[in-house]
Amino acid sequence: MIQIYIKIGALISSLKKGVFERLNIKRRKSQRLTQEALAILAGVRKPTLNSFEQGKTTLTLASILKILHTLGLD
Repeated sequence: MIQIYIKIGALISSLKKGVFERLNIKRRKSQRLTQEALAILAGVRKPTLNSFEQGKTTLTLASILKILHTLGLD
């Protein structure tokens, strides 16, 4: 349980700095995925993925984790 809190804390801290957004875009492009393709694979809507890549903070943790997991960044 402690590991979960540490990971969530690190995730929130990194989100504020924009780290995951830049890493997500870089990984997505290196895998030659469009936003639409990644959204489908992650099980999220394209506007959700777009918001994530723009650094908007209104996303659910579940959506963020789906995107990161699909890119192998979990």
